[in-house]
Amino acid sequence: MTSWKLAAVALVSFTTVAGAAPKKLKAHVECMSGMPVKAGKPAKLDSVLFCSIHVDSLGDRKLTSVMATLRLVPAKPSKLSTSGKSGPLADTQDGIVFELTDPWVSGQHYNQCESTSVIAVLDEADHPGTHVWTQTFAIVGSCPSPAKVAATLGCNYIAQDHTIIKWPGNGTKLKARLESTVACTIDAPKAAKDVVYEVSLAVVGKGKPSTGKFEHDEAGHAFFSASFEEDIYQACSNFTITGEVTAAGTSLWTGKLPIKQDCPD
Repeated sequence: MTSWKLAAVALVSFTTVAGAAPKKLKAHVECMSGMPVKAGKPAKLDSVLFCSIHVDSLGDRKLTSVMATLRLVPAKPSKLSTSGKSGPLADTQDGIVFELTDPWVSGQHYNQCESTSVIAVLDEADHPGTHVWTQTFAIVGSCPSPAKVAATLGCNYIAQDHTIIKWPGNGTKLKARLESTVACTIDAPKAAKDVVYEVSLAVVGKGKPSTGKFEHDEAGHAFFSASFEEDIYQACSNFTITGEVTAAGTSLWTGKLPIKQDCPD
């Protein structure tokens, strides 16, 4: 899905010097996100993004009526907002500036760690779609790779006689027959609080993984839990639980836990 936003709409017209080929209008795009953003260069984007069109030289044209548009286009399909907003234009001593005063917002219009492009266009107001000038400003979102996560994977099962069976633990020795809920948890007590982690637990080759984000206990320790019923695994058959923690598309931890059963004939 394409995310776009109108930056400014203003009316200006062009007339040329008779009998001579008009000199082209020259302009450029400037963007700011905490710090100035350089086109095509990795940038640590802030929570908001401002962009504007700066007219450097009118050439032989005399401005009276033009339409200026800025669109934000993600590099890959996303579920970001497509709602449009308008901003006023401002005049400066250095030239005309079509300025975005209402910014694009991270998580709504763009993702801070992903690349996107700003497409800037100046059209003749009387001939919509007739581009007088256009420029694509490439924004390369860059985030430092999140650190590896120290985590542990554990599962437990409560037998009919109320014996608590654990893996790792007594479950390895007991190899009990399992017929109800197996509860598993990934514990990551030192996971960073300012990183958005995606966490999953699954029975290898059975059903869909259980996915979500870390919860936190009263001490602030991160954990993620999921339960698996006998319709997912199979009584008297060995199976393996796997877990994974990712952030910004990078795998930061993986774990697996074999669970063996030994059922008498």
